[in-house]
Amino acid sequence: MGVKVPKMRLVDYFCKTTDGVAMAPPRHLATQTNSVAEWHVIKRVLFPLALKKNGEAEKVKVKKELNRAFFLVMELAPGKPLDNLTAREASTFALRSTLQVTCAEDVHEAEHANRAVRELGRLIALDILCNNWDRIPLLWPNEGNVHNIFFDVEDRSVYGIDNSMATIPKGPKRDAYIARLRKVLSNITAAPSVVCEEMAAVRQFLAACTAVPATVATCVQLQLGLLEGVCDAHLGLDFDAATSPVALKESVRNMIAMDWENVWANELKIIDTSFHDEVLAVFAEFYPKVDAILHEWPVSRSFVSYNDGLSSEYGHDAVKILVMQERNYGDLKCAQLLDDYLSQGWSGRKPDIVLYPENWMQGGAVSQSHTTIAAFSRVAAKHRAYVLLGTMVERGAGAHTYVTSVLLGPDGCIAGTYRKQRPGSGYDHGTTPGVFETPFGRIAVLICFDIENDDVLRATLDLRPFLVLNPVWISLPDTDAMSRTSKRTCAVARDAMRRKFEAFMGEQMVTLVRCDQPHFLGATGSSQLIGPYCSVLSPNNGECRFSASVDTSLRNFWQGSVPPRPRTAKEDNTGNRYIVHVLQPPTLYGGGRAPAAVEHVTVLGPKTVATISRSCADVRIFDVDTGDITATLRAPDTVTCVTAAAADTVLALCAVRPLLCTWFVRLSEGVLAEEARFCDLPEPAFSIIVTEAGLVLGHAGALSLWSAPAREHSARQLAYVALPQSRTPVKFLVSVSASSLLAVHEDGCVASVQISGGHLVCSAVSAAPPPLPTCVTWCCGALWVGCSDGALRRIVPDASSAAATVAIAAGGAAVTGLCAVSWCGPWLVVATAACEDNLLLVWVGESGSAEVRHVFRGHTAALTCLACGGGVLASGDLHGEVRVHEFVQNAVPVGLAAMLAGAT
Repeated sequence: MGVKVPKMRLVDYFCKTTDGVAMAPPRHLATQTNSVAEWHVIKRVLFPLALKKNGEAEKVKVKKELNRAFFLVMELAPGKPLDNLTAREASTFALRSTLQVTCAEDVHEAEHANRAVRELGRLIALDILCNNWDRIPLLWPNEGNVHNIFFDVEDRSVYGIDNSMATIPKGPKRDAYIARLRKVLSNITAAPSVVCEEMAAVRQFLAACTAVPATVATCVQLQLGLLEGVCDAHLGLDFDAATSPVALKESVRNMIAMDWENVWANELKIIDTSFHDEVLAVFAEFYPKVDAILHEWPVSRSFVSYNDGLSSEYGHDAVKILVMQERNYGDLKCAQLLDDYLSQGWSGRKPDIVLYPENWMQGGAVSQSHTTIAAFSRVAAKHRAYVLLGTMVERGAGAHTYVTSVLLGPDGCIAGTYRKQRPGSGYDHGTTPGVFETPFGRIAVLICFDIENDDVLRATLDLRPFLVLNPVWISLPDTDAMSRTSKRTCAVARDAMRRKFEAFMGEQMVTLVRCDQPHFLGATGSSQLIGPYCSVLSPNNGECRFSASVDTSLRNFWQGSVPPRPRTAKEDNTGNRYIVHVLQPPTLYGGGRAPAAVEHVTVLGPKTVATISRSCADVRIFDVDTGDITATLRAPDTVTCVTAAAADTVLALCAVRPLLCTWFVRLSEGVLAEEARFCDLPEPAFSIIVTEAGLVLGHAGALSLWSAPAREHSARQLAYVALPQSRTPVKFLVSVSASSLLAVHEDGCVASVQISGGHLVCSAVSAAPPPLPTCVTWCCGALWVGCSDGALRRIVPDASSAAATVAIAAGGAAVTGLCAVSWCGPWLVVATAACEDNLLLVWVGESGSAEVRHVFRGHTAALTCLACGGGVLASGDLHGEVRVHEFVQNAVPVGLAAMLAGAT
């Protein structure tokens, strides 16, 4: 019933034989039987303690009690009675109106108040079922017993202790009890938002005996908690199943092997299950009304109503969503996996919403005691996140069955449910849109093909949600799910869905987040986010997790950019838009060693990128569309740098053992065409750049020029020159023109290099070196250097002045990547080591100023590298994830693709 009470277990000395006869175990086995051994420990410890606290007259009684053959051991309930709460602890129960919820702290406290007061209401429902008459005076004419209600200060939850069962025999007293119960439920269901007259005694009890604020809002919330308890009791205690009162009583009767002075039998005689049957019959009588209230009244699960557009509790203007494209391994295991991931696998801000796919939950009744809901409620409350638990087959009133989504709130309670309105055959149709108020604004739920039905979609969007959550199971064609052809088919299906809704979401200014099942369960793995200006695609069609952010301010993407050209197909006229491909390394799903950070990334083509990880001798080549690693290029030593020499040639450097590695790759197939070539270098190289004259390598205080390797021959050295200013390693080489480049040393010194006739001519740049450079690029006639202090420094090679420091909104985090692109003017893309909002689009002004115009959100860890080319941006992070931002052709300002293709 969703009520917290102390757990209790039986410790029995005797055991049953196969023929049902009770017997004591042999002495030599007594210590080997857990229950028997514990029985001896209990007696040995408690007997001397009890005698110390009692006089001689009590010795016989104590000895007799401790000689019984069984003990019931109850856990210690955490917390303190409601009358012992401090003012701050009691404020947890203080409900506030919408106007009072003005900040993140108020939102937290309001949610805790809703949860705590509802738990009190559920406790009343349990007391009604058991006739536990001395706790809260609703049906019973007494003053109540505040000491039987504990409040766990740490968990902010309510415990019922000293629970008793006092069933009423058939007769006038039971009839009067049932009549009072009917009256209470009738009054509450007739007007849930009005305090019923029977609540007056409860309100007086709260005011006189507890520190809980006895307001009208508190009593209304108590009534709603009572209705939730009625609903759960009706659905959880089946007259015909093993959970019926008669079956439960019989199971308790058979728990012990041998009674002691008829204690067990006498206590069971007091329990009249016909009393429970009559109470449950009343619950069943009111269930349709209760169910309608809890499903259709928006504030039934959350008393506090929030204003539209309220930003995230973290102070951001974006909502972070975690998409869980995974199978259900079991309720407890999946809840633990999510808890571990949110606790350990998140460097920055945790997600606000977690989304699971369709058909993910086991069927049953929607209640707080459902095994999946119970397992995930604590995780949701611990991490302050909404969790949409995919869908389940719900058993409703009568013989009705629905396909239902359950949304858990940040307090761990059910925040709302939505029944699929266009289900398949055999299921009843839902009738109510699934739109819910949250601190971020209104969110909606549409299950699978509900979103493809125009009437259902329009009715939902008429309620103006800014976000639509869409759990789905899109069936996979009957082919080998692991084949490359099948994976490509899944990618095509996913892209077709994306193109179908991109323009519509742009028109409506709504974001759709879809979560599909993985391919090996017969689905396409088509999870993705489709927003007004951005789409984020799942890493692959198997099991994966990825995060995406929704901009709650809905600002226009690329403000001030040239309008896009019209495209042939209507659905492709999406406005300025980019698509994010999430690439993740292979890991042991649900455990295993964490992936290594991405050390370097390079773009080999519009649909192919190469990465290297820290302390790794492999270069991985990813297919951007499918997310697969299509080739692993193995080097003899740790790779420190990777780049592309041509459309089919990958180059890499090994610094420990000086090597230039060359691989020739068919990008269309993603497999090696020939064996790799490894060329020994006379000294370690730390950087490489491809020019028209050949390859330029950066060494410690020197540069070398090499011929480009080919399939017929290896590279050979053409020229070597020492640099004038520093003997530290050349960490960066940046192209200025076809015949000139800049070399940046580890200590920040900069040298200008001219390539002429197979020779290298070097000169020092007069500007003072920036401290600890981390990345460089060339933009608007100046060298831009990212530094470890989070600043950009602008160096004009021909100027005599020192480097100019340009501040950007990086929060002081080190700049870890820079790319220059031209988008109707000069633009920089800046990667930082911040955990959030760490990929920035920066406008460069005529005076050399820099202004952040857009943030590419999604990475969950500090960025380590950045590259661009072929019309895409690629960024890698500390968690081993790479995100490729593809800019839609003809839906962006003229010339962007060409600019990006030639960018450094």
